[in-house]
Amino acid sequence: MNLLTPVQIQQFDTLGYVLLPNHLPKGLFDTLVNDANRVFEAGFKALKTNTTSKDYAFTMHYFQQFLNRISNFHLHGGLDSLAVLGCPQISSIAQSLCGTDFLPSVDMMIIKNKNDELSLPWHQDLIYDSKQYRIIAIGIYLEEAVAGDGALKLVKNTQHQRQDINAMLTKDNHDIIEIPAKPGDVLVHNPMMVHWSDALANQKIRRTMYYEFRPIKQVVDEEHWPKEIIQNRLDLMATAQAVYRRLHPDQPQFIRQQSKLSSTGQVKTNLQSIYQQPIPFTTVNYAHKQNPD
Repeated sequence: MNLLTPVQIQQFDTLGYVLLPNHLPKGLFDTLVNDANRVFEAGFKALKTNTTSKDYAFTMHYFQQFLNRISNFHLHGGLDSLAVLGCPQISSIAQSLCGTDFLPSVDMMIIKNKNDELSLPWHQDLIYDSKQYRIIAIGIYLEEAVAGDGALKLVKNTQHQRQDINAMLTKDNHDIIEIPAKPGDVLVHNPMMVHWSDALANQKIRRTMYYEFRPIKQVVDEEHWPKEIIQNRLDLMATAQAVYRRLHPDQPQFIRQQSKLSSTGQVKTNLQSIYQQPIPFTTVNYAHKQNPD
């Protein structure tokens, strides 16, 4: 298991992000892409029969439906892609930055499409004591993020406190970082950083798989999550690692908590139980004005 280097950890703490090129192994990357294609098609089939899960978010633009978000992705995806969450390449990032006692709090796919006019406004995903804890957002790029075409943009030095984002929009000069990325690249950023992305202008589609990880101490001390929800998220991580271990027995493992699940049926039943109780809502700090041109 390769933990982040001291230099990479220092970059995250100083700049608020670190890009890990070609970080996801090809086999896992291909599995995630294939499963995303299947979940994408299933969502549109359900839309036609009015049976779509609330985890699917569609928008309508010029009489065309676009799928833009799949929350709780692993509830709808195949078990093979759950191995991505459980693989050592992802777990080692979480341990490097959140410590040994961490849990996954979000698994979500964001989809941007040409002509859907989807732009994400300037925002901070959550507000927390970033000097005491590290919360991280991990983005796995399924398609290339091209500079100047809807790639993620971050504002430097905004990860340590709540920002007046409306006031920031009125200024002409921002210390903005645009992050291009290749398929299989992993971008880790502090969700407190002010960030946004413009609509796609040229690229047909771009999908990004997002995980959020938090230290258990943070959700206990600041968020006051119930013990049942904390245990659910720990069970999700253990289940994902068990799936990875079953599919990749000859590869290095990251095992913090053994799972007693022994069959596919048990895994599916366990996932249904885990996702049945949603995590507590976190207030987002976002701009009430439009993004500047």
